[in-house]
Amino acid sequence: MSNKVLNLDISKDPKFNPIIYGRVGDGENQRVTIVATGRDEQIDLTGWTITFEGETSGGKTKVFDSDNIVSTSEGLKKGTFDYIFPNMAFAVAGKYKRAYFSFIKGNVRDTTGDIKIIVLGNADIDAPEAETIITEYNKLVEELRKLQDQSISEMNQNFAATEAKITALEKQLSDTQSELQQALKDFENGNFWKKEESFNKEESSANVIYQIIGKNDVELTLNLDFKNKVAGSNVENANSGSFSANTQLLKPSQFTVDRYMDYPKYYALDGNVQKINNSEGTNRAQVLVKFNAIDAISRSLGEKFWTSQGADTLAKKIMVAKKLMTYTNYHVHGFGSSPSGNKLSTAYWLEDLDNYSITRPSNNTNQTKEIVYTFFDTNAKKTISPDGNCYILVYADATDGTTGSTINLDYVRFELKLKMSIPDFINSMMAAYSGENVDKKFVGLGNVDNYATATQVEAEAGTSTNKFMTPQGSRQFYLKETRTRRQKWDEGLNWIAHRGNNTEYPENSLPAFQQATRHWGIETDIQVTSDGKWVVMHDATVDRTTNGSGAVSSMTLNQFRALRIDTGPNIATLSDSEKIPPTLEEYLIICKQFNKVPVIEIKSGSYSAANYTLLKDTLNLFGYDESNCVIASFDFIVLTNIRAIYPNMELHMFFNSIDTNTINQLMTLGIPAVASCSYSNASVTAANVKLLHAAGLKVGVWTVNDDKFEEMKKLGVDYITTNSLSGNLRYSKLTYQNGFVDGGGIADATYVEELGGSAVHANFNVERGINTQNSPIALFPEWAVPVKRQYSQCSVRTSTGVVLGSFDINARTNPNGVTAGSIAVGLNWSDRTTWAAGSTVYKI
Repeated sequence: MSNKVLNLDISKDPKFNPIIYGRVGDGENQRVTIVATGRDEQIDLTGWTITFEGETSGGKTKVFDSDNIVSTSEGLKKGTFDYIFPNMAFAVAGKYKRAYFSFIKGNVRDTTGDIKIIVLGNADIDAPEAETIITEYNKLVEELRKLQDQSISEMNQNFAATEAKITALEKQLSDTQSELQQALKDFENGNFWKKEESFNKEESSANVIYQIIGKNDVELTLNLDFKNKVAGSNVENANSGSFSANTQLLKPSQFTVDRYMDYPKYYALDGNVQKINNSEGTNRAQVLVKFNAIDAISRSLGEKFWTSQGADTLAKKIMVAKKLMTYTNYHVHGFGSSPSGNKLSTAYWLEDLDNYSITRPSNNTNQTKEIVYTFFDTNAKKTISPDGNCYILVYADATDGTTGSTINLDYVRFELKLKMSIPDFINSMMAAYSGENVDKKFVGLGNVDNYATATQVEAEAGTSTNKFMTPQGSRQFYLKETRTRRQKWDEGLNWIAHRGNNTEYPENSLPAFQQATRHWGIETDIQVTSDGKWVVMHDATVDRTTNGSGAVSSMTLNQFRALRIDTGPNIATLSDSEKIPPTLEEYLIICKQFNKVPVIEIKSGSYSAANYTLLKDTLNLFGYDESNCVIASFDFIVLTNIRAIYPNMELHMFFNSIDTNTINQLMTLGIPAVASCSYSNASVTAANVKLLHAAGLKVGVWTVNDDKFEEMKKLGVDYITTNSLSGNLRYSKLTYQNGFVDGGGIADATYVEELGGSAVHANFNVERGINTQNSPIALFPEWAVPVKRQYSQCSVRTSTGVVLGSFDINARTNPNGVTAGSIAVGLNWSDRTTWAAGSTVYKI
């Protein structure tokens, strides 16, 4: 049999499925050439495993064949290969249930659209004329499909030629249909049959055509908006809108068409918004959007479509439309405001309820956002009113007579999906063509948007509604999203060291950062010097923490670095270099060295674009971006500027209290975001934490003391900022027993600390007390008590020198007379005269 060329697209958009005919026993000499594309663009199949997958009539045989693929490297680059059907592919008579080619590479799998395969019995039809007519018909259908792919690009350059081709093709198709009708009459008269049981003579010609073309459905998507709308005219665009205001939501019949509508502002999603306001009484600003569904179907399928369906009145057209409708949704781009805050609400008008839909999606920000609401199947059919229109209401909350009820609209779009058989689709396309209108609508692409391809930045942002996405762009978006979701702090409660370890070292000093070892993150404060350098300092001036005076913003970097920190814990133990106030770079070096998350508070103030650029460049230098760094501030403007740089960074905003304004500001800022407040504020309640979590936000508290940790944990907060030595890894001073005190005047010399992996380090250095074996030296906190008792060595000072002794780590279960959860006196303490000291690591 002759070699056929099949054009298959992996997008699986509704098209004419190619047809292959064979007879039981055929195979090996049945060879086809496949041209695979992706949305009509050439694809490269190099390195992909290609498989023919099919299921024969009745599911009797399943074919999975990669062995009969014939290809060349040059052909694969263009998505082209040959396939030779094996005998098993034509073993069962009848129509294949499904057939297609699959492409697999690694973990990625894709498939083509379906191929229609019809296997004839050995003696069903022997008239060459029948096969010739059917083959010619299929060739014409294939040629029409090719013309669909070519016509859009050709029509602007060679419109007249395209029109001539279409006209000639129509004539050929008409002639062939006449031949087909004659052949069908011959079939019915028995002229071509040898087996009368092959087809029932009572079958109509339409049924035979139906079997030739196939039984698959096609789904059409109609997009309705206000492009080219002219007020007072339905010629260019039959959709319309209207503004009104009332204390109640008005019905569609209560609006005046085109009232206060500036249609050119709705032509595209371009930031050109129409602002509509009402400040009377307690009115709500309302815009009714009317989309003419019947007109949209007529423009797409042609008026003859209604005639073919017997729909000669509006009521009958609506009945047909409802039968075909499977899906409706609207896309409203805008925002609203009123005395109660920012809110723009939307709703469908449902004629059977004589009311608007109960679900009313809204945008609760002060920025243009997309509001989408979708109805399927039965509910979708309810959206069309007896006048053939679908109505959408857009409204703001009520005015108080002073502050207006305001609607800001940029763009409104309505989608309507219709499901119909391919024969009906073909007939409607033919009927729609008027001879002088060769355009993409005629060739079945009237609702295919002609968008440009998204750039990498646009693909990663994932916000554009008017760009096509290539496979590479999809991968870039996926990688960006998954990287954002890999933030390690998604896992639960985390502790932040406030200005580093400021309990043992001066705040915001290098030693304070280096010794913040038990916390998830290290918080610091940054601001800019007069020469534009980011430096670490909490106060606006250097007076409190250094030997200098004056505002940081008035000093150059060299002047700032000439200062010395002169106050804080253990200041006398710091070297001169450790007393130099740090730069942002020095802080980031330590965070990276100790694998800590930088929590950077930008002090309130005015910063230039150059300042923000330097901040980003500095973070990038040390490998920090929106996936592994936090920026915080009291200043909403600062955080808004950071959000523009890092769309996915978790931003912490500090508040004096938590209220609805908190949520509104954070939602405007965009997720991921954290509301951070003083733990002692009365607004830090379980109810408010729950409210923030329900909005997709997190909650942080500061500056929390050790004795309040459990209370904050019970509230469900996500971050605890603290001055404590205890953090994600716990730390506690031990409680002395039996008169023991710190040895050698060393404060807090007896403590226990968590090391991670269930390991705990205990240390003691004591004087006084008693030397009786098993006597407790100090008690552990409950979390540090092990399950099993342990013995360790220690040093004991006697009158003659230092001897080796032992001490006990007493567990939850111990011998009689032993105090559980204690460090206790062990062996060889009887001659102790002054101090004893020991250290050990054990498991809990």
